[in-house]
Amino acid sequence: MGREKILKLGAINIVQHPHTEEKQEYIELFEEIAKNPIPTKIRGQYYGLIDKVEVNRKEGFIFGKFYRYTNINKNSPWLNIKEKSPIVDDDGKAVQQVEDHIKPNLKEIYFYFIIKNHRLVFDSKIISPNSIKEFLRNVISNTDFKNIKRESVNITVEQSAESLDEILNMYFISQIDLIIDRPNPDDISPNLETGVKRRLENMEADSYQQVIKSDHSSIKPDKELKDYMGVARSNGSVNVKGKDETGKSISESTESHSLEVKTSYNDGEETYLGAFKSRAFIVVSDIMEKLRN
Repeated sequence: MGREKILKLGAINIVQHPHTEEKQEYIELFEEIAKNPIPTKIRGQYYGLIDKVEVNRKEGFIFGKFYRYTNINKNSPWLNIKEKSPIVDDDGKAVQQVEDHIKPNLKEIYFYFIIKNHRLVFDSKIISPNSIKEFLRNVISNTDFKNIKRESVNITVEQSAESLDEILNMYFISQIDLIIDRPNPDDISPNLETGVKRRLENMEADSYQQVIKSDHSSIKPDKELKDYMGVARSNGSVNVKGKDETGKSISESTESHSLEVKTSYNDGEETYLGAFKSRAFIVVSDIMEKLRN
């Protein structure tokens, strides 16, 4: 008899331009950042270090793990709480308590990157979506790649499809700010691909912003705009301003509603990593289905 365990999964969209049909560039990306020995800042005192990646070409995924820890300022003194006194030498300088290469508050964070759909799935109970995005951005910027240009890699937190519906239910919508970073063609339905590519090519841009405003009546997005919002949800953001029923000004953004998929498994029947792997493929499949429909 096992126990039911809860998994909370989030996703990151990693886009490279250009890429081959086999998406070999994504494999190279992860293999290169895994070789980076330099600890990378996440946020505040939190730092991260990638341990390893394993490429499974047959099943189409990259499995990896990185460590998150607290980086302590070795020049700050420690406190002896029993004696209620700082641990310093005769000159009042901090006495180092551990070696520099030993770090506290370790968290092991596993991920599965689905190569075909270039989505990275992680355990959002352990780390927030914005923190893992920041870590990936920083480690990429600190890696010396052989063939990959850092500016060709764009990272976006996967945002909730349901949140977009909730935002558009705002009582009065006065402005919609749509930001789309250049998506991979397999991220969007065929009827949208031509329009998105044309707009970006005409502007010679990697992303564009569209602002729709109305001073007198609430904006009612048509199907085309809603379709573009769906693209922005995975490749940018949608920001909406308006008013509630009392007339109070409010604003909402899909960036505040990252995707979180709650699921469960029985630890007597599945291991954590086994359940994580199978659910990761389900999460990504659901993301792609919503994008293409």
